Amino acid sequence: MSVELVYKSIKGNNYYWTTESHFTRKKENHYQWERITELTAILPKLVSDYPNLFTSKNIERFYVYDVDKDNYASIELASTTSDPQTKDSNYSCPIKLNNGKYYAIAIDTKEGRFFFSTSKSKFIKDLTDENIRRWKELDKASATANSIRLNKKIWNKYPGWNPLSNYVINLKTGKAVWPNEEFKNGFVPIEKNPDSVNSALILMLLAQLTEQLTIHFKAANSIPTIDNDNDQTIIPEIDLEQYNAQKVYEAFKYLTMALSQQVKVNQALKAYDNGILQDYLHTVEVTDIEQLDTIRFVRQLQKSRKARRQIKDLALLLNTISKNMNIEKILKSLGQNPSLKNQYHYRNHETGKILLTQLNKTE
Repeated sequence: MSVELVYKSIKGNNYYWTTESHFTRKKENHYQWERITELTAILPKLVSDYPNLFTSKNIERFYVYDVDKDNYASIELASTTSDPQTKDSNYSCPIKLNNGKYYAIAIDTKEGRFFFSTSKSKFIKDLTDENIRRWKELDKASATANSIRLNKKIWNKYPGWNPLSNYVINLKTGKAVWPNEEFKNGFVPIEKNPDSVNSALILMLLAQLTEQLTIHFKAANSIPTIDNDNDQTIIPEIDLEQYNAQKVYEAFKYLTMALSQQVKVNQALKAYDNGILQDYLHTVEVTDIEQLDTIRFVRQLQKSRKARRQIKDLALLLNTISKNMNIEKILKSLGQNPSLKNQYHYRNHETGKILLTQLNKTE
């Protein structure tokens, strides 16, 4: 007999527990137990070891899949004091949770329990207040709770409160789901440290690192969890026919060559403004209008001004680009970048000798 742990989502998708300790919709690498009793016995430990994977799931949607009989049977998580899914008998949530947002950040004080509002950047006692922030994902809620612990501006509003005592609560069960007990016991309470602000920051950083490395060291001898079930990465489509490295460089090369003409362009513009224009103006000033061929004069002036306009437009562009772009720095940076060279230099001489002998050489 072989059984598997499966979670059926609201949309009807089946997620199976894998040999790599995560849920997947794929048909491969499902973890199998020989008996149902083995699965139910280990399940509370899985919930404790992987809270981020279990606490966001509805316990009524967990099933045992019998591989041999190809059928599903419902399963309930064992009730334990450390099980964040188990609802406290005397707990009743004062608000309706019909949008799946079960997680909130809370802190217990002498005045009672307060909940955090990200929009107001403060704690609010009334849970029914619409400004109190709730999350669907535990990891996002815990990440925010972490950042709050290090925010001096927030704690300056509450000088008597312990910055390390805020936590993430599952409003559905009334239980704290972050930080876990192992994490809580990893640091000394702030009251034992006289330097309250600095100690809080130091202890918070230490506690975060302790939790991170505890998980890391546990997984040191196992294969890391890698899957693409929830991959949201979208690779943007790029028209490499129209936009490619060679064309970008050709454009940059053209711009650089144009900038090399900047001095000449400015000199030409100066000649039009201070020389040629003055010639036309002085001609009008000293000549009898009746003796002037006005049509030819205007045509020639118009031709000169149009030529000047082309020079001026070019000067404006070149001067603005030159002022805001360090072409010399760009040229040096690109020229020194080893990725733009068709060669590779081995960092280690001995390793290089070994690798070079392994290259296929043509006779």
